[in-house]
Amino acid sequence: MAGWAAAAIAVIAVVTAAVLLMPPVAAPTGVVAIDAIPWATVARIEAADGTAQPLPNPASTPLAVTLPVGTYKITLAGPPPELESRVMTAQVQAGGTATLSTERFRALTPDEYFERYLTAATPSPESASGAPGAASLLTGGSPAPQPPGVTP
Repeated sequence: MAGWAAAAIAVIAVVTAAVLLMPPVAAPTGVVAIDAIPWATVARIEAADGTAQPLPNPASTPLAVTLPVGTYKITLAGPPPELESRVMTAQVQAGGTATLSTERFRALTPDEYFERYLTAATPSPESASGAPGAASLLTGGSPAPQPPGVTP
């Protein structure tokens, strides 16, 4: 009888060890396809329980993100200057692709897009290189003539 008890304990120990050492089963996942016109940045992806999901880098649209099955709130930030924020809801199904409707933000004009570059102080050709008339040398011309009594 003692032999059967020892064998039973050994079997229970082996089964317990096997269960504990098994790799965890991966949670089923699906894909969310996110798009915006002209573009947007995905600012946050939040699960129904409030858990923030990691964002890819860069997180600009168009974007496809693999997430565990569940419901998510996805926050988009539109392009400057408004940086309008919108929240969308996605239901992720195992092995499926949830395609969200394309969000449309106001399109920027070229002036708005380049405004930060155009309004920055623009150095003169002389100060850009430290040499007078450098711009004309770069374009194949000769240095600009100087007024009498002025030395470069």
